[in-house]
Amino acid sequence: MAKRTASFNKAASDLPQQGLIIGKFKPPHRGHDFLINHGAAHCQSLIVLVMARHDDDIPGTLRAAWLKEQHPGKDIRLVTHDLPIGVDTPESWKNWIALIRANAPKKIDIMFSSEGYAVKFANLLKARHQCVDAARIAVPVSATQVRNDYSQFKGFVSPSVRAWMEKHFFTQTPQKPTPAP
Repeated sequence: MAKRTASFNKAASDLPQQGLIIGKFKPPHRGHDFLINHGAAHCQSLIVLVMARHDDDIPGTLRAAWLKEQHPGKDIRLVTHDLPIGVDTPESWKNWIALIRANAPKKIDIMFSSEGYAVKFANLLKARHQCVDAARIAVPVSATQVRNDYSQFKGFVSPSVRAWMEKHFFTQTPQKPTPAP
């Protein structure tokens, strides 16, 4: 038994020290859970940055709280910013890297994601990138799908997320009867 524990500890020490996941998690879903669990199993320490803007339709504070609820004990940090999204200039990338380093100051060894943009982030952070389920095979859902077709994908979100989404995000207004001709 002691030999087995020593072997396990050696294997754990061979893992990259610091891992990073960044995302909007808008809303968090089972695919995000899969990504976070994968990341946590493949590095010694994992930081998850929840990127939020002041004008987000799903508040960043809620998204971070939901992830903390789903992943107790994990290092989940809310990062509120006003940086432009989708701007591909050297200045923009420099600002994004500064924001990430300000919120995850340790050297990042590995970055986990299922999105293509993370490869450039990893390169600029001088970290290895590990793509996790980009084809959405293990967990066939994306946050865009949840937002765009909630009725089909609501089973992929936690009860807390579902309750909020149904109350605040997908408020249905009753259909008025169409008068007969």
